[in-house]
Amino acid sequence: MSLPFTEEQIERYSRQILLPRIGGSGQQRLLQTAMVLIGSGTMAATAAWYLAGAGVGRLFWLDEGGPVGSQIAEIPALNPDVELIRLASRADMTMDQIASCRLALLCDSDQTVAGLPLLAAWSNDLGGYLIADRSAQLDSVDAPCWRCATACYRTITSSDDDSTIPTTALSAGWLATLLASTAIATLLDIAPLPTQGIAALAATSVYQPFAISPQPGCPWCGPITDQIDISADICPMTAVRVKLKLESMSVDGRLRILLRGQEPLENIPLLLRQTGYRCSEPRHDLNHTGLFMLESCRDRANTP
Repeated sequence: MSLPFTEEQIERYSRQILLPRIGGSGQQRLLQTAMVLIGSGTMAATAAWYLAGAGVGRLFWLDEGGPVGSQIAEIPALNPDVELIRLASRADMTMDQIASCRLALLCDSDQTVAGLPLLAAWSNDLGGYLIADRSAQLDSVDAPCWRCATACYRTITSSDDDSTIPTTALSAGWLATLLASTAIATLLDIAPLPTQGIAALAATSVYQPFAISPQPGCPWCGPITDQIDISADICPMTAVRVKLKLESMSVDGRLRILLRGQEPLENIPLLLRQTGYRCSEPRHDLNHTGLFMLESCRDRANTP
């Protein structure tokens, strides 16, 4: 039986292949994996280098014109096994490309890709934090989103000596190593996505977990109180059915809407906003071709 690797690949990945939780089969899985990287700064560039060095086979990088062009250009030379696809925005990703990915990494950014589990990290002068967001998946309706995790994060100061606190750029590089290693462990099923946030405390060089819970009124996560399926309807019945459903719900209700087709994807969010509701971005259901979902709740900031 022939080896699945070339001699160059055996040498390139020798240290990882020796690890008992990776081995040759794990390395093959990495080479066959696609993922999305979102960000344009130090954290994104550092994470990309670690992922490419590990042999993640395909990286869709949404860098949005950030100052890391030289680092992007150097990645093919770092590892010729990695296919790097640079995209200017999430709108440039096709549904087939999204469906091929297993994970999205958010690096000091607030842009996301619908329908993918998300690992996200943000840096600051005191360190920063990492969280996992599974709320974009249909089978994780009670999982808090990254916005709720951000609300739960509390910066911890523990040193009177500010000389021990690095700059934000150094914090970003520190968090990038944690982000990349957590992503690899998730991709290889070595460890599940973390259910707690991880605060990186630069003053003491330690990590501290913090609890994450859905925040009241968040339209992106939390319990669904009702659902409507308009995927088989056409305009104007899509809007009529949604409006009737909203009128029958309680003030604090949260509605999940299943829909299909470009017209409702454009019109239903507009209807929700016009009638005093907040809504999430439409999220692609990877288990049902062409089916999307979005969540909506009353916008308490603009509605009596």
